Amino acid sequence: MSDMLGISSGAIGAYQRALSTVSNNIANVNTEGYSRQDVVLADSAPKKMASMYMGTGVMLQTIKRQFDAFAESNLRSSTSDLSSQKPMVDYAKRVMDIMGDKSIGLSSAFDDFFAAAGALSADPASTVLRTSFLRSADGVAARFGELSKQLDLVSTETRQGIQSVADKVNTLTSQLALINQGLTKSPNLEGQPAELLDRRDLTLRQLSELTRIKTTYTSNGLVNVSLGTTMTDGLVVSGIKARPIGIDSQVKDKVELVIDPYGKTETLANASGGLLGGYQSFIAQVLEPTQKSLDSLAKTFANESNTIQQNGIDGYGQMGQDLFGFDPSSTNPAAAIRMSINDGMRISTAGQFRVSEGNSNVTTTRASVKFTGVKPSASLSNTQLVNNPNQSAGVTFKVDGSRVYTPVTTLSAGVKAAFYLDQAEPGQQLQVLTRDGRQVLGQTLTETEKFQLFTPANGFTANATYSDQYLNQSGVNGYRGLDMFYGAKADVLYAQNFDQNGVAAQPIPMPANLESARIVNNENLIAAGAIVLNGIPLDALEPTKDAQGNVIAGWNATDVRNLINAKSDQTHIRAEVFSQIHVPVSKIDVSKGLVLNGVSIGTPSLAEQHAADYAPLTWLAKTINTAFNGALTASTNAKGEFVLEGTGGDPITVNAVQGSKNPSLNALDLAVGTYNPQVRMVQVVRDMHVSASDLDFSKPLQINGVNFSEAAYEASDTGNLSVVFGSPLTTVQVNAGDPQGSLQAMATALNQEPKFNTDYKAAVVAGRLTISPLNATTTDTDLANAFVVTSDGVAQSPKTKIKDINGLIARINLQQAQTGVVASLDENLDLKLSTTVTTDPNGTTNISIGPGKDAKGEYIPNALGLEPRDYGVSDRLASEMAYGQTQTDIRMTFGSYTEGNPPVKKLGDPSELAALGFRTGAYFEGGNPDDLLLFVTGKGSANVSVGFSGEPDNPRDSLRQQSLLLKFTATDRYSIIDSKTGTVLADRHYDPATLEPVIDFNGLQIKLTHAPSVGDSYKIDGNQDGLGNNTNMLDMVDLNKKPVLDGKSVANSYIDQINNVGNLAQQANITQQAMTVVNDQAIAARDKVSGVNLDEEAAALIRYQQAYQACAKALQISGQLFDTIEQIR
Repeated sequence: MSDMLGISSGAIGAYQRALSTVSNNIANVNTEGYSRQDVVLADSAPKKMASMYMGTGVMLQTIKRQFDAFAESNLRSSTSDLSSQKPMVDYAKRVMDIMGDKSIGLSSAFDDFFAAAGALSADPASTVLRTSFLRSADGVAARFGELSKQLDLVSTETRQGIQSVADKVNTLTSQLALINQGLTKSPNLEGQPAELLDRRDLTLRQLSELTRIKTTYTSNGLVNVSLGTTMTDGLVVSGIKARPIGIDSQVKDKVELVIDPYGKTETLANASGGLLGGYQSFIAQVLEPTQKSLDSLAKTFANESNTIQQNGIDGYGQMGQDLFGFDPSSTNPAAAIRMSINDGMRISTAGQFRVSEGNSNVTTTRASVKFTGVKPSASLSNTQLVNNPNQSAGVTFKVDGSRVYTPVTTLSAGVKAAFYLDQAEPGQQLQVLTRDGRQVLGQTLTETEKFQLFTPANGFTANATYSDQYLNQSGVNGYRGLDMFYGAKADVLYAQNFDQNGVAAQPIPMPANLESARIVNNENLIAAGAIVLNGIPLDALEPTKDAQGNVIAGWNATDVRNLINAKSDQTHIRAEVFSQIHVPVSKIDVSKGLVLNGVSIGTPSLAEQHAADYAPLTWLAKTINTAFNGALTASTNAKGEFVLEGTGGDPITVNAVQGSKNPSLNALDLAVGTYNPQVRMVQVVRDMHVSASDLDFSKPLQINGVNFSEAAYEASDTGNLSVVFGSPLTTVQVNAGDPQGSLQAMATALNQEPKFNTDYKAAVVAGRLTISPLNATTTDTDLANAFVVTSDGVAQSPKTKIKDINGLIARINLQQAQTGVVASLDENLDLKLSTTVTTDPNGTTNISIGPGKDAKGEYIPNALGLEPRDYGVSDRLASEMAYGQTQTDIRMTFGSYTEGNPPVKKLGDPSELAALGFRTGAYFEGGNPDDLLLFVTGKGSANVSVGFSGEPDNPRDSLRQQSLLLKFTATDRYSIIDSKTGTVLADRHYDPATLEPVIDFNGLQIKLTHAPSVGDSYKIDGNQDGLGNNTNMLDMVDLNKKPVLDGKSVANSYIDQINNVGNLAQQANITQQAMTVVNDQAIAARDKVSGVNLDEEAAALIRYQQAYQACAKALQISGQLFDTIEQIR
């Protein structure tokens, strides 16, 4: 009886708790995060009675929280995925709406811009249309700015959104830390309150909406949360500690998340999923690419428009200026784009170049021209070559194997340069050509050299042809009339000049001089004509041979001097040998001793060193001068150098100092050895020029103290002769039959007459009685009026009155023995005065022009119209330079000669010039309007160095200053000619079958409507008319179709941007719908385990209620039975 009572009462208690649990489930059916709970009932331990076991009833084992970790994790993941699509869907659609809006987007603005350009191209002179175009251009700039502003607003919102999400994440992670703290009270999971675990899982689900999370659990249910790819990366909840996240404030204009932004910062680059990941995905996939694309479009549109604008001529006839600019204070080009001009006349409607058909063209072929070139970025293409002409800075170029050349560099147009070829082996040359094959310097190329050189890889145009028409020519015969030179040269020097007040005046020109290197004895033959000096071939230079033809002595510096001086009267160059050593005084140490030419100079004694006037340099110079007694001299110069000079140009030998610890060291710090002499070439300047227009034959003239005024009378040398002059009148008479002859007798008598010889002198010149004044101011007219000459009773008139320049030349030359000056006509038919070789072998004697000053101290005008003074070398040089720079240089180059039998034509080469002690250079000191290609030809190695100045030309500006003629010389051939000089710049083949032939030259692109006929020509030059030409504005119109961004136009590129954003928005929308389904399934899977099902709970309620009622009935019956038994007892 007691068992029945116990079983019933125990069961009632168990089912009461079961009913309470079911009731709790039903009550929390709508509670967020609630997990269904179930009771776990178990039978009580059975009791053994006799030979069997009897049940003892039921017991409540536990109340179990229904939870599936996989389903919960799957739900969190799907929640993150679904949440991540929301920012993408919302904001991508918003960006698409902004960009596609007609009032904000660029499409309509581009349409207006190109429509205005088209209208202006039809009437480029219209100021109304120019203003309209400016307004449309400003509209495009404004639209870019508005779009950038709208995108910046979106960017601000998304940044704020990310910050808001980060704040929510921080709130939830803090809650999780508190929950974990509550969970620490129980050592195992079974002892944890279900409500606390529900709160934990709900918080995790809420956190997964914000970002994707990774979790790990401890045995008692504490959760650790990471936002990274692993649990050690991006850990934000660790036990009871939470770490906040935020936006890195140190990074500008970009959103970067970090953990603990105000403490020990840790990057959170791998955070993804949820709203946080959605924002980041939107920024990375839509917003930033859209902003970058918009900025790129703004830059491209502005640059393309500016390029077209710069390639044209504005309404004022000036070069086009930028149409658009960028505000430097803005970092985004789309926001920064601004109009750079506000004057409609500054719009470049006209092309920078124009092309006009020749008057004799027989076809209707039309031509158009545009510039497509670019400015070179460097003066030289070979970066190994540095701007230093010293040989030590040169680069070695080697020609070997099957190649007959090696490329050196490309010299950009406009750069002034001088290239030097050193250590060249026989036959090697420096070759210089244009890209179209015009050779300007070097030696005529062989067929093999042409074949190997003429390739686009070497810089030549694809259809270049070879020409040596301008090879080594300068001036009118040179390429484009330019002054280029190949060989060794020296220019006129200039000395500083100051006036009496110390103000800089015009520099004084000094004669050019060219010094050789030290010349060693050489046994090689240099053929006659191999070297040319100032246009004059020099004689052969050969060693001395015996009767058998064996060399017994080589030639030396003295032979080189003699070779040059042999043609001095033709070259106007004289040479001298000198032997000098220059040592900086800072290197001299007299304590080391010195031996020169075998003579020991020694060191100063102690007594000499202690002398009051002792100075080391003075002692050394004095000791050397004493030792050699003039054969070798020593001195110091103004440059701070100690100079040794061998008299007569003898070599100077520096010997080892015997007995010294280091015999190679000496007082001058010079290397031991023989220092050979050098040759100095100096320009001989004998000539000065006087313009024929300045001559006045009525004025007096005096040259080097000789008066040129005279009265010459033709009279009988056998008759009576009388001369009347003076006041009172004086008569001098000679009778017929005088033994001296009447003329000489009269001259003698006049010169003996005191009234005559104080002012005049008489002589018989060329069979005439000639009277000359002693006063330089007396003119021919004065003389004719002062004398009456009668021959046999007939009055004579002077016969030598100067009527023209030839008469003046004749009179000057009659006195050349006295003046040392000869007169002639120069090539311009002006007067040239020259000192004579006999009286002035070195060309240094002055030419003195008079008369000088009168009694009042004023200059007296002379027949030459020159200032009366001494005209020295510098004055004559300045006069020469006015007639051409090349006439005043020293130029030594290469000539041709024949050799062998049969004769073979050969050319001198740099190795021969080097043997004479001179460096071979290629000089482009005036620059060149074309790029030049340099090569070394000939087997062997050579050193090339360069000195250059200036910047590369802007080819567009250079071409605008040129006038080119395109002439079709054959059915498949055309030439491009420089109209100014007649130089043929290019001679090319072309395919006449091409429908619209295109010709490219130095960046100019000339397009023809069809093939021209032979003889057709087109002139290309710079355009100066900014109103009557629409070529450039047509290019602006064509920009609407021009592929500028990934093969697309600016308008189509913008449409593609809109489409890209739209595609991403659509994809996000589709993904969101798919993720919604997945999330719903995950919720269902979770609810299937943890959710409350009212039907199931109702069934359980009935079941547990029935069981409870049954147990209660059993308890009641057991009580009744117990009472009955009691009553029985």
